Amino acid sequence: AGLTARARRGSGGAFRSLAPRGPAGSALCCDQPASLRPSESYHRILVMESMRNVVIQVAATVGAIAAGRSLLQLLFRYTAAQKQIREACFDRILFFDRKSSNNSARIRLWMYITGLEKELRCQSVSHDQQHSDAFRSINPFEKVPAMIIFEQGLGADSHVAASFKAGDWDTSCANATNARWLAEAAVIAEYLEDLRLLQNPALDCKFIPSPPELRAHMNLVIRCHDLYLASPNCTQPGPFTHTQACMYVPPPGACASASRWVERSVRAAKLAECWKQLDNLENLLLGPFFCGAMMSLADFAVFPTIVFMEFYMPRVFAWSESALFHDRPRLCAWYTVHMSSLPAASRVRDELVDSMLAKEATGLLKAIIAETKDETYKWKYP
Repeated sequence: AGLTARARRGSGGAFRSLAPRGPAGSALCCDQPASLRPSESYHRILVMESMRNVVIQVAATVGAIAAGRSLLQLLFRYTAAQKQIREACFDRILFFDRKSSNNSARIRLWMYITGLEKELRCQSVSHDQQHSDAFRSINPFEKVPAMIIFEQGLGADSHVAASFKAGDWDTSCANATNARWLAEAAVIAEYLEDLRLLQNPALDCKFIPSPPELRAHMNLVIRCHDLYLASPNCTQPGPFTHTQACMYVPPPGACASASRWVERSVRAAKLAECWKQLDNLENLLLGPFFCGAMMSLADFAVFPTIVFMEFYMPRVFAWSESALFHDRPRLCAWYTVHMSSLPAASRVRDELVDSMLAKEATGLLKAIIAETKDETYKWKYP
């Protein structure tokens, strides 16, 4: 009744605006025959239809706002990713290397296999430079490998690389004040591999395993190798050397220029430790590589050290050619088949052998060989 009354008053309210139009364009009001008048339910349907259209418009507006927000988020993420990629530029890195170092060789092995050799600027370091005050400002541990990472690419700081190459170490280190340094081969290798994967996320060939268990296994192999075989953990001169030093560091007084030495009983103990760690490496090798089917940074770490042993053990301690892999079939297959067949690994082996032949030519090994005549200690294994 109320709806009818408002219609008769012609108040111009919502009822009139929703009324259907007649053939001549006039509103169908209640003065028309009852059969032509719109019912109350019909007007409710029109109101609901109008409300539905409003809701659809609001939803479309909200959806557009949400889509715009998502687009902005994607844009911000893309910008952040691009910034990370720019920061990951290998041109910002200066790598300090020594051809006679097995710890540096594992980084070169990574460079050769990944094909990034030309992307990294390398600076060769001699033993004397390694223990200089200038190099100590870059790496206080006085070890190679080492690395400095500049805020800008070395294209902008080319005078730094040039001064290093010219041998002006004091000036070079002074110019490197805007750089951060990295040391320890394991840290450097993982950093470089992270950069490679950051620039190419879709790479199938990754040298850091994804499964947590395999990554932990890789780190265990590397840590056992570094702590118990290949890395000195004291910067002081004298008898503070790594385990592998038993193969080539001279005895006390044998070399006037030597800043460190290995006493006879200590040498025999370190040699026994080498033999023990070879067994540990055999047990840690999952096969065909240390972490299973795929190579990892663990393989890069161990390979140059086995090259050292293959060269020095027969020459210095008269080991037979087969002694190194005695009762170690997995280690033997890994070294002689799976690793040595790689061109990059053969290249690293040749570089290390050339440096060791040069050391042998100086006569430095003769003083060590003379000590092995003392039968009080065990020198020949097994």
